Amino acid sequence: SEEGPEGLRLVNRGPEHFLQRELAPLTNRDVDRVEWRIRNIWKRAREVPRGFPVCSPPFSIAGVREVTLQLYPNGIEGKDNQDGYCGFYVWCPTGESLVMTLFVGEAKKGPIKTDFEGGAKGHPRFCKLVDQIPEGEEDLVGGLVAH
Repeated sequence: SEEGPEGLRLVNRGPEHFLQRELAPLTNRDVDRVEWRIRNIWKRAREVPRGFPVCSPPFSIAGVREVTLQLYPNGIEGKDNQDGYCGFYVWCPTGESLVMTLFVGEAKKGPIKTDFEGGAKGHPRFCKLVDQIPEGEEDLVGGLVAH
């Protein structure tokens, strides 16, 4: 590692990291369901303003790499937004296509065939967040099923 401009630190993780990233779509080509546990969802929701997402780490599913889930716990800006509704989206690289079902808690949308041509795909009013968190729980589980 070396120090770059304005305190930026450049780190080389070595060829193993590169190979692992490049092999992920092959390794995970048979994976058809990803569950993302968002810990302390109410705390996270207080920290994130409306119109801003909490994002999952990137993952591979059904042979597609660099997929990211985006939960908008306080909703999306706009006329269709109602208080209490969360937005839920999936981002894939341009040119990818998936038949998928998205879920937040027990709420599901899909299956839908989606072609990714820039930007994320999902629903601005996916569900009422409070209805998807079991009483006494602090975590929320959302995810994606590839068909």
